[in-house]
Amino acid sequence: MAQTAPQITNDAANVNYQIPYSGTPTWVRVYIDNDRNATTGYKGYNIGASHLIENGNLYRYSGSNGAWGWTFVKQVSSTTSNGVAKVTVARADIGSPSAIDAVTQTDPPLNTSAKLTKTMTVDAPSETVQTTTDTVNVNYQIPYSGTPTWVRVFIDNDRNATTGYKAYNIGASHMVENGNLYRYSGRNGAWGWAFVKKVSSTTSNGVAKVTVARADIGSPSAIDSVTQTDAPLNTSAKQTQSFVNAPAVPVTSTTSAPTTSTTKAATTTTKAPTTTTQAATTTTRAPTTTTQAATTTTKAPTTTTVATTTTTTAPAPTGPTYYISPTGNDGNAGSMSAPWRTIQKAANTLSAGDTAVLMDGTYEEGEIVFKRSGTPSQPITFKAQNKWKAVNSSKSGCQPAFSIYASYIKVKDVRFTMSPNNAQCGTYSSASVAIRAWNSVLASPSNPTTGYVGFQADGVKVEVGLKRDLAIKSNQDFTVIENSESDSMLELFGSKDSIVRNNLVTGQDKFGISILAKGGVRNAQIYNNVVRNKANDGYAIYLGGYSCDACFFDKNTKIEAYNSVAYNNVVINDGGGRMKGLIFAGAKDSAFYNNMVIGGELSMLLGGHNTGIQASNTNPKFENNIVICKNNAAAMTGVYEGNLTVDSNNFYQCSGVPAQANAIVGDPLFVNQTSDWNLQPNSPARNRGAATSITGYDGKPIDVSRDKNGVVRSAPWDLGIYNY
Repeated sequence: MAQTAPQITNDAANVNYQIPYSGTPTWVRVYIDNDRNATTGYKGYNIGASHLIENGNLYRYSGSNGAWGWTFVKQVSSTTSNGVAKVTVARADIGSPSAIDAVTQTDPPLNTSAKLTKTMTVDAPSETVQTTTDTVNVNYQIPYSGTPTWVRVFIDNDRNATTGYKAYNIGASHMVENGNLYRYSGRNGAWGWAFVKKVSSTTSNGVAKVTVARADIGSPSAIDSVTQTDAPLNTSAKQTQSFVNAPAVPVTSTTSAPTTSTTKAATTTTKAPTTTTQAATTTTRAPTTTTQAATTTTKAPTTTTVATTTTTTAPAPTGPTYYISPTGNDGNAGSMSAPWRTIQKAANTLSAGDTAVLMDGTYEEGEIVFKRSGTPSQPITFKAQNKWKAVNSSKSGCQPAFSIYASYIKVKDVRFTMSPNNAQCGTYSSASVAIRAWNSVLASPSNPTTGYVGFQADGVKVEVGLKRDLAIKSNQDFTVIENSESDSMLELFGSKDSIVRNNLVTGQDKFGISILAKGGVRNAQIYNNVVRNKANDGYAIYLGGYSCDACFFDKNTKIEAYNSVAYNNVVINDGGGRMKGLIFAGAKDSAFYNNMVIGGELSMLLGGHNTGIQASNTNPKFENNIVICKNNAAAMTGVYEGNLTVDSNNFYQCSGVPAQANAIVGDPLFVNQTSDWNLQPNSPARNRGAATSITGYDGKPIDVSRDKNGVVRSAPWDLGIYNY
């Protein structure tokens, strides 16, 4: 049904929408195409949407091939009253376009407008914020109207829009929000902040005053910055400011850290709108059943110290870029116009900070060996020019397709398959993998390092099934496997501070395992994954395993996993038989928190399997999980020693349910058990969980406080993967 008479206007700073509606809409949407190109972005309603606004949340497109997929950006102004919805978005927040196409939509009843085109009629706003510097500080005077919920300053200390938080035409290295200074800790330009300290910030008579010490933002010689207040939302233009000479000794008058309550106060204010947004989403059915992925997070800067900080931020490449093409020649220069032919040529050539771009096509090669290392600040990157259109069709036999004997190697957006010319491995081999990141030494208590470190797989797709014995295996400290799809197992082995996150695993290895962390891993984190295990009797996520006698971090104890955690994962039994969804096997001081198991059960097994002792599970924890058993199977079985914590879990259709001090019973009431794991408003699993924590192997806390969308959980916690 076509929507009648939506109106679009703009001023120097904003684009304004007035959208008529009838009834009581669950949501109000605006699809925005900032380049007026229907072949880019989300393809729907005769436009290619670069941005989406839904119920006051602004998202940028992050899907592929025009399919639904969005990443939260920020809150924007949105009201509904007397049959008219009013939505305002800053021009800078959608890329400062000179013209846009847009479509508006409300539901129920579903009303979708025709395509609207708006040419901006006034120039971008002039600079009204005053910024001054002295030898010590940068000072901001920021005019505002109303009563702002927050005052922000985004600061770019290297004046490089490709690093840091990418927004408002800068790359912010730091942010000040309500007097709290944060440094950027996210990935790939997305929102993510670590608290630094309290700074001077006041609001009075329509002017906010913020002062930041130059030393606290890296002592730059010049900065770019953008200021912002809300509500109403006002975002300044980019400003550039140079410093005079710095003093010999930094001033420390404002370096006292804030109290926990002060820092959380700003975060709580930012989080408040989230509950309304997510409640509306539970009833959304258009345009796809994955709508909950778009209505996700009102992000707030984190104040938690994370044990694995070294794995969470990948610097941008700094060296030259080379090109590879299936039609190239290894005698070429490696340029875009004269690309190399093989990935091996690039692996033999690139140095720290360099990037190899794999152009579209199929690369049929044997084992590709990587022996040249990057550094923490200058990784070596091998990436597809277009996601999954560069295909490694391997004929490496029993050896890995990518065999990495080096540090800080990143593989991005490449697709891995098996060549029809491959001689398949006849016996099980942990080297028969798509990607293997090797260690140079076996870590031990006396020498706790793997030698080679820092492997990263980002956005890869592995389609090998049981033709390989597993998909990706890394023995390297500080490994990150993320944003990828695999039809076989992902494994961490013997490493510390390694992460498996935001992946879709649609299969398992020959033993039925989908994700595995064993061999004495320390501080392993497995979170935000979706696992669809297809084995007849499968094992979805293991903390621990069955390692060989000579392979352990500590051969005297044979502990498989120390201080490791799996949280915010969804595990689904797509096989014909039973499934152990969450498994400890020789784990110590480890935990499963806020996971969802559909068609499976919990298990605690002995670790190790060859000779001598087998490690039990010491102090295991299961909390805030939702478990739906298959055929009334036993909720939990197994062995442990020390203190077993089983509490605040929702067991449904299970027998032998363990006693819990805070037992949640009944149907958890998913919106859709197979595809939408939001909990309905009347779910017994909402507001019934406990706040959880875990201490890492090195004594530092591991942050488990965020839900699958990155929202800091508010008390009382909800069970499962989302915060409401």
